[in-house]
This record gives sequence, structure tokens and C-alpha cells, in this order.
Amino acid sequence: MTNRLLVAVLIALSVVVGFTAEIIAQGPRLVIYTHGIAVVQETREVHFDAGISQLILFDIPANLIVGSLYIQLSAGKVIEQEFRHTEPARVITRFIGREIELLSSRGKLYRGTLLAVAHNQVTLIDDKGTINIITEPARITLPAGVQLHLHPTLYLTVKQEVAGQGMISLFYLTQGINWSADYIAILNETEDRLSLQGWINITNNSGRDFIDAYVKVLAGDINLISALPQRDLRAAVALKARIEAHPLAPEKAVAFYLYPLPRRVDLLDGRSIALPYTSADAVPVEKIYIFDPATQPGVQVRFRFVNAAASGLGDPLPAGIFRLFYRSADGRVILLGEDWIDHTPRDEEIEVSIGTAFDLIGERVHTQRRRVSETLIRDSFTITLRNHQENAVTIEVNERLRGIWRIVASSLAYEKIDAHTIRFIVELAPGEEKEIFYTVEFSS
Repeated sequence: MTNRLLVAVLIALSVVVGFTAEIIAQGPRLVIYTHGIAVVQETREVHFDAGISQLILFDIPANLIVGSLYIQLSAGKVIEQEFRHTEPARVITRFIGREIELLSSRGKLYRGTLLAVAHNQVTLIDDKGTINIITEPARITLPAGVQLHLHPTLYLTVKQEVAGQGMISLFYLTQGINWSADYIAILNETEDRLSLQGWINITNNSGRDFIDAYVKVLAGDINLISALPQRDLRAAVALKARIEAHPLAPEKAVAFYLYPLPRRVDLLDGRSIALPYTSADAVPVEKIYIFDPATQPGVQVRFRFVNAAASGLGDPLPAGIFRLFYRSADGRVILLGEDWIDHTPRDEEIEVSIGTAFDLIGERVHTQRRRVSETLIRDSFTITLRNHQENAVTIEVNERLRGIWRIVASSLAYEKIDAHTIRFIVELAPGEEKEIFYTVEFSS
């Protein structure tokens, strides 16, 4: 059932009597996570009846996680709460077997018993037994007298000693709100500096608008119960970009970092906003070549830089997609590649991979295996590197070793990186080819 069909539904709703609560002028406060959830905190002014009465709160997210709801009254107490919401996708199917009226996209009116609803089609049978299948109807009128809660609503049964105005404070988790970090970098012609912009993108598919909201986003991996039920989230239908030169200063929150947005924002349901949070104009960068045949074929091209204040950076950088572009001599911008970077604290190194070098060749051949004893095996390898570029290059060669090992022979000096990795540094002149021979002995 598409949104086009659902929006066309006309329903007679019964009137629900009760006191509603309005959000006070200070606006809601949100902390948004990269896991598709957010903490919403708000205070509303309400009217209480004396004794036991019902309080009705509108403007509740459709994706509210009911078990996370925390409520505090200025007086009295909550003795029961109920969240009511009829999801639009289920509205029409509830009327299968009942009489409905339908207007087709060509203006023809149909009346009959609803038989089925699938995708963009509605199937009816009229009083003559004729079955009609209507695709993408313009309007559907459903029977009156059925109470549907199309707007998510929270019903609170409260007990008060005296009647009067009061305040209700609440916070809760909602699904359907997410944020991500995106980095756009442009490499200069000499390939030793890059200009960097970091953006925070927030998408709201919670089923509620948050107007004039105070927003912070949290960078870090928090622990969540994996069995948390996930609702279907609607895709964002628009991107609203606001570009201002206001970097976001991160705040430490226990083991994580919070990035406060520099002003209040309107987070409309079904939309996204993007805000810049960091930038640097001339970040020193080093181009490196890595041949790591156990993880990726070919010689990989990577760029390495440090998240340091001296480079114009220095704030903790949240994980996100890093896209590297190159500006050629004629001013054209070319995408070199993209990679994922992890959460990166201040003064830590960042390394992004852009792909496989076209004119650098790396080959690895297992040349011999010999059993030395019942527990020892000796393997020999040949690594061949060729440089077809017009300039000299340096290639880092990583070899992954298993078990308890020792290098018996090697044609080139190596560095032990960890318990299972050694690294060779190979310098190649233009057009040069080099081979590395080594033999390793390990327990079987």
C-alpha cells in the first residue's frame, strides 16, 4: 500500500473528550544516536481535574518505544498509561468484507464490498456480483462509526487531589530518527594537502514533527538490546541543507561525545537536514601504497593524515563516510573514492582507501611447502612488485602469518607489526620490478 493510496483515505472519526497537553514554548530537547533512535525530553502545561481523570497527549511519535516512557507530574501521580495509534498501512485492510465507496483516478465512482488491498490496487465486488480492480484510486471513503487513532496519542489516567493548571515532564525513546556524518575532501594537484568539510545529516522518520527543537547528536557505540523490535521506517522525501560557518564544539558525555547543533531547528517528519560541523583548508596528507594480498588483491592506494589542531582539525571526529575528490588543473572535480572512517579522537591517525592502483602490480606466489617434523611446516613465498608509473614509489607489503611462526630466511628486512603480521618496505624506481623471497616455519 503506497502513501499515495493511504493519503486518499477519508474517514469519519469519533470525537474523544478529554484535556489535551501542549508543548510549552521552550521546545523539545533531543539527543539523537546513529542507531536510529533518539531521546526526547519535553515539558507540557496541562489542566488537571480533581480525583481520577484522563489526560490526553497528542504530538507523540508514531515510533515511540513505550517501555522507555518516563513521566513526572508537578502534582499527583499517573496510575495508567496507554499508547494508541492505528498505522496507516492497516487502515484500509481493517474494512475487508465491508461496504466502501471508491473514486478512481479517472473520476468513476465505485461502491461495493472490499475484497482485497494489495500494492496500489483495491478489489471490490458490487451488488451485481461484478468484481472491480481499481489501480491507484483517487479517493476512498470508509464507513463511519469506527474509532481510528491515526494520530499517535498517549492516554494517561492520573489522580489529583485538587483541580488546576500543572506541568508534566516526560522523556522517552523513539525509533525513526537517525544521524550520520559525511566527510567531503578535495585533494590538491600536488597530492600533499586536502580541504575537508564535515557534515551532520539528521533524518526524521519518527512520525512526528519536532518544532524549534534543541538537538544534540551523540557519537559513540552504545549498547542496545538487539532484539528491540524495529518498525518500518519511511524514506526521507526531502533534503533541507543549511550552510553556516559555525563549527560544532563537542561535549564529553561519560565515554561518548555530544555535538550540539548551534541553534534550534525544525525536524519535520519525513525530512532531513544537513549542517556543517568541521572544516579545514590545508590538511597535510600522505599518499601510501599497500600490498596486502590476504585482505585485498592488487596494490591499494590510501591517504593518511592526523586529526590534529596543527592541521586545522583536532576535535573528535564521529564515524562516517569519507569521500575524496581531486581537482585537476582545468578545475574539474573527480571522485577518487570513498571509505568508512571510525570514531577518531584528537591526535589520532586516519587512513582512507580509495581503490586499487592501475599501474602498480603486486603478485604473491606460494613456491614451496615442506614438513620439517611432525609439528613443523616450512613454507616459502615469492612476492613480485612492478612499477609502471613515471615516478618512484614506496609500497608497504603486509604478510599475514598463522600459528607460532619464525622467519627462517628473507631477502629483505621486515618489521613485525603484531603476532601475525610482518611488513616489508619496498622502494621502486619508474619501470622497476623487484622480488621478495622469504621462508617461514610454523607449527602445524
